[in-house]
Amino acid sequence: MILHLTSEQMLERWRVHRGLYPLAGPEMVSASLPDTLDAVLQAEIEAWYDGILATAPASKLAPAEIAGSITLEATEPSGGHIFSLPEGVVRLVSVRLDGWDCDARIIADPCSAEARMQRHRFTRATASAPVAVLHPGGVVSLYPYVKSRRALSVRVVGRTDSLYHFDDSLLPMPEEL
Repeated sequence: MILHLTSEQMLERWRVHRGLYPLAGPEMVSASLPDTLDAVLQAEIEAWYDGILATAPASKLAPAEIAGSITLEATEPSGGHIFSLPEGVVRLVSVRLDGWDCDARIIADPCSAEARMQRHRFTRATASAPVAVLHPGGVVSLYPYVKSRRALSVRVVGRTDSLYHFDDSLLPMPEEL
């Protein structure tokens, strides 16, 4: 089940997960934890969350659809398209343009042989096997060029609000912490 937790809710869950205080009934008095401990726990949460955003399966996260907020630019008349990922995006999950037969295969290394192949018209991707190349700074090149220049779908995982979005199965077990 996908959880959508605020910072306070996440910190509470992390404290319980770490065994820092028992689940109390209404008759128990709760004490506040020192701010320094909360800062340490928050740093743990941030490191853990950054890790799952970068590596967990997209089905265990809450990818956002951003196709309506991006602007595609042509890189050359028949070459491809380019756009920039918005602030807070950690990774591109999928992209599909109008005129492509399927989602693009995402290439994370712009210096790879397959990424370099997109620069030449005879080795460039086709509509039946499109390619998205990620560049430093959040720039994405899309191949092949399509005339409509309309993104049907661009799904990303990132930190776009103050909530934590993840499947509860991704929470580490207490012995893993």
